[in-house]
Amino acid sequence: MDAGWLACYGALKQPGAWTPPAEEIRHLSALLKHRDLLVSDAARENNRLEKYRATHTPEGIIMSAENMLARLNDQLAEIELMLKQPLESHIWHRADSLKDRVERGAYVQNAYLH
Repeated sequence: MDAGWLACYGALKQPGAWTPPAEEIRHLSALLKHRDLLVSDAARENNRLEKYRATHTPEGIIMSAENMLARLNDQLAEIELMLKQPLESHIWHRADSLKDRVERGAYVQNAYLH
């Protein structure tokens, strides 16, 4: 049944071919997914640490949890920097690209007018 509906939809709408997202988008998506995992892990570790501190947990385990939380926060900071870099470079790249297109357009326009 589903295949029949898809065939009818394709015949009626004739959708364009799917193209994969650009490399920049795939990279940014991977960074965001990794960041979400780190945020979850840090929240879980923080909750665990609070439980340890509220109970009679050996100091070595508390120190281990504190170290793990510190590492997760360090990783989050690194991911945040990595997220800013592609965004900033992409914005500048787009601005340069737009400037190039405007200049080419002016050149082409002048060529046709003269």
